[in-house]
Amino acid sequence: MADRTIPAPTSGRVTPAPEPSPSPGGGGNAVEWVDLPLDPNNPIWTVLGASPTKTAALVNGNLEVDLSAPANYKIRSSTNNGLNLVTTLPVMPWSNHSGGVPAGTAAHTIQPESSLLKVRVEFDSAHGPTNGSAADAYGFNMMCMAGFTSYSTDQAGSPTVGGAGVEWRGAMVRKFKGDQPSISSVVNVYKAGIRTYHTDWIEKGDYLWSNQQGAGPTAHDSIVYMSAMVLRQGDTVTSRSQTTGGSYCSTDPFGPMNAPVYGFSDGATVMSNTSGSVNSNYFHIWIGFGSTANFAGGTFKVTKISYSIQPLASRVPV
Repeated sequence: MADRTIPAPTSGRVTPAPEPSPSPGGGGNAVEWVDLPLDPNNPIWTVLGASPTKTAALVNGNLEVDLSAPANYKIRSSTNNGLNLVTTLPVMPWSNHSGGVPAGTAAHTIQPESSLLKVRVEFDSAHGPTNGSAADAYGFNMMCMAGFTSYSTDQAGSPTVGGAGVEWRGAMVRKFKGDQPSISSVVNVYKAGIRTYHTDWIEKGDYLWSNQQGAGPTAHDSIVYMSAMVLRQGDTVTSRSQTTGGSYCSTDPFGPMNAPVYGFSDGATVMSNTSGSVNSNYFHIWIGFGSTANFAGGTFKVTKISYSIQPLASRVPV
């Protein structure tokens, strides 16, 4: 199996390690944003759900996902009919921790009271987060999600999606209206927020996207998932992280977001601990392309996929 560590940075900037030990595909982690490869054939990624009508390819430097033939691409709970990119190996959250892996903690274990987790996707500004033709109402009901999928056991380089044994959570953006974006200035043509294995429709639609009529320099073009710190609730209770997610403008990162007003938690935001969480022990970065409806179609153009895992250097007991 591939090496699962990455040497500490010497320049202050963390970059993916050279093959055959790519950063998240062996879990080296970041104190800054790390860009992941957009080529779905890169060994960092395991592509799941591909078929003649569900394809992913590197085109002119961008990741293009084609689900344009209307069909059932629904991703919801244990159902995953979409196309998915999952890092082949799990993340290792303690790689850049000053004290190394804490005693009694497995190297793969994420303790949310000591790490901040982020995953983001940036889309082509002219195409938007999802689009299509008049026949499919320009990607109506199609969506993209970015976050983590998790498992009870080490997947040994062969992660899966779908089924009751796979937990997932992520930021999402979906085409909420059938308008043609290039001639529509309606702010909720797209909605963004959070979706998890357990919860739908935590979303808002208050801002224009970059591919819409009248979009200005701060129009949204990206989604980001963020999992923040929270303490364990007791020895027999797993940690439950407060999370948020939604859309924003990549060139205005501290500007307004389409996101829930408050932090969110459910069964998918549980992190493993001494008592264990059935499907939340091994975490893999996950990008999912699918739909909220049983019959939809559309395309996606992604210009950047990034992640950041920031362990606190000096956590002391409360």
